[in-house]
Amino acid sequence: MREPFEGNAVAGPPMSNYFVLNAAAYAGRISQNNDGRSVAEQQGVSGSLLETYRELIAARRASIALRRGGYAPVTASAASVWAFVRDHADQQVLVAINVSGSSRTLTLDLGGFAVAGGATVPTDLLSGATLTALTDANKGAYPLTLGAYGYRLLQVAVTAPEPPASLLDGLAVADLAPPLVAQDTPTNLGDNVSELDRLFARVSGDSLFVGVTGNLATDGTGLCLLLDTAPGGQTALDLDGVPVPPSGPELLSGLRLDEGFAPDQLLFVNAYAGNIYVDQYTLPASGGAVKTYRGAGVVGSGTGLLAGGDNPHGIQVALDNRNTAGVTATSAAAAATAVTGFEIYLPALSVGLVPSEAASLKLAAFLLRTDGTVTNQWLPGLGGTLTEPGTAPDLADYPGDQHVALPVATAVPDTAPSVFDLRVARDAGPDLEFWFRLPEAAVARLEIIDLRGHRVRTLLAGPAVAGEQMVVWDGADDRGARQPGGLYLARLTSEGRSEVRRAVLVR
Repeated sequence: MREPFEGNAVAGPPMSNYFVLNAAAYAGRISQNNDGRSVAEQQGVSGSLLETYRELIAARRASIALRRGGYAPVTASAASVWAFVRDHADQQVLVAINVSGSSRTLTLDLGGFAVAGGATVPTDLLSGATLTALTDANKGAYPLTLGAYGYRLLQVAVTAPEPPASLLDGLAVADLAPPLVAQDTPTNLGDNVSELDRLFARVSGDSLFVGVTGNLATDGTGLCLLLDTAPGGQTALDLDGVPVPPSGPELLSGLRLDEGFAPDQLLFVNAYAGNIYVDQYTLPASGGAVKTYRGAGVVGSGTGLLAGGDNPHGIQVALDNRNTAGVTATSAAAAATAVTGFEIYLPALSVGLVPSEAASLKLAAFLLRTDGTVTNQWLPGLGGTLTEPGTAPDLADYPGDQHVALPVATAVPDTAPSVFDLRVARDAGPDLEFWFRLPEAAVARLEIIDLRGHRVRTLLAGPAVAGEQMVVWDGADDRGARQPGGLYLARLTSEGRSEVRRAVLVR
């Protein structure tokens, strides 16, 4: 409900009083005479909306960081809290805002920030009060309490982490990874408009790189990348009820895949009006799908960085649409000549892949129209057919396998555990037991992460002794809420090293 902010306690000239001309609006108005909401009645009243605005405006005028500083997000353990650091050469201000009507006791993760001298005392810009010191030991889980709709503006001495560098540009796709398969089917979407020419992929360390040469029309047509990273997944896709936009994926329900291919992840990239939009769907074996919007980029920008989405692991996608080679409307013979197209960077955690535990992963790519029609641009190819498979087809109707396997690692028995190690002693049950080993006393962090990339529980954050230790996760998140059964990832980090293991929570 929007109404003029009354200046005087009693309505009348010279205030804006336009709703008097509308009897219904006037009878239902929120502001009333002498109701305490006018400028005159809020003037000088501590805590009033007017005085709160004045206080915040004054704080901004006095703070170079709030006026001109860069922005670095900070993860809060409470979903209702938005936090970030405004960073200027002369000043840094940590801002935390509770947008809920209940008080929150939480932690802030500033693990990626450098703390000047190893410790800084946060000072409230509004009250002058000082808080518990922010140190190298507690910066990964800094404690804070905020009242209902409360906020803090805290001056600190920290340096924000460097923004991520783009690893991709969509240009020389063949330089990204080795080729896995080439297209065998001419495009029925228009030569150099929408086509998939070759599929490339490699696992490097804890990252998966995928490339697809070709083009994608900027009319909402989407690239679907199916990934089978672990046991389970869906042999027939079930995306009923997933929210739109984008249009198309929700109509994939019933699409039946080749025997031996049960993807647990779908990455969907569509282009519209010069932008690319990236959504990720988890595909549990029990059915259904969960969609997470990862962000947007610009077609042909030469960068894979995404903005505006939920992207904690830093997925990157670049698309260059200037390919003029490859398949045509009548022949796929020149598929290998295409150079530009899609380049995709997927941190292994973002797709539930643990390279040290996976012998291979399987993948497939295809183009999808906004009306849910599966096109004939599928990799591996459909055997030369110009007919579109249509809505929710059965891939068994096409010759060969419409997926390809990428070797990842060969499992080696752990006869000599590393001095830095994470093991899952009980990896399935209502309580999960983790053993970890550190070579020396150090600051360490042990977290439980779901397959959407969200931190569910921090089991350890701070100094830890050397040697082997055990911790149990009871299946609750940081706020004590019972979590659903399913696959989770445990991640141990310390002194620049990291280990990840899978575990299944059973309900």
